Amino acid sequence: MLIRDIENSLKLKIEQENLKATLDKLRETQGELSVERAKALNSERLAFLGSMASGVAHEINNPLTISGGQVFKIQNYLTKHPEADSSGLINACIEKVSEMNARIRNIVRGLQHFSRSRAVEDPEVFSIGELVEFTAIFFNEKMKSQEIHFEMDPPPEISINGQKSELSQALFNIIDNAIEATYGVPERKINVKYQVLGQQVQILIIDNGKGVNEAIKEQIFDPFFTTKDVGQGTGLGLSVARGIIKAHGGDIQFTSNPGATTFSVSLPIALTV
Repeated sequence: MLIRDIENSLKLKIEQENLKATLDKLRETQGELSVERAKALNSERLAFLGSMASGVAHEINNPLTISGGQVFKIQNYLTKHPEADSSGLINACIEKVSEMNARIRNIVRGLQHFSRSRAVEDPEVFSIGELVEFTAIFFNEKMKSQEIHFEMDPPPEISINGQKSELSQALFNIIDNAIEATYGVPERKINVKYQVLGQQVQILIIDNGKGVNEAIKEQIFDPFFTTKDVGQGTGLGLSVARGIIKAHGGDIQFTSNPGATTFSVSLPIALTV
């Protein structure tokens, strides 16, 4: 009876271990399915936004062209009649309008590029600087309105191969996360730096926010994980970013302490012929 009890106890322990292994595998599969579902939802959203962006860019371009034409006429008139602006006020206003028009044109160019990008687009070769500058169009104004000190180092003369709109979405998600992390911090700062390590280029996104709590560091890339209140976030931003980066043969890591969090995006350098 003692032997049978030991045998039963061993069988029960083996069954428990097998069950635990099965549950772990199920959780892993569920996580992978969640990532794929998130990527599918993101692709559908990109396709919809691409269609909408095309229409918005077209609608903005028409009045922008008229505005630029009127500015040119005023400048031409003042060249012939400088006495009409003896105080220089009109020229100062024209310069400001021209500056705003240039900013709008940059946004429109970004929208036009975005609209040409398909949910599943063909890979292309582009510079790392082109990718970051294209992404910056979509959050520059947000940085200014929230008084965030934003700096970008000059990018290295390196190209990568992939889908620009998807990689831009990944970077946007990471930077948007950095913006959220700096809420409530005096003198909010976000920097973008670069490192070249062998055949990999790293984009470093650094913020001086509150940092990632030690208790949740292992969950930060999990699909649907968020520390925001209900309805304030989907918990997909960093998960989708990681999925996109991994699909491009890259990797994403982070280090975090209060006042200094760095997300490092590594991407393979495009081979040149």
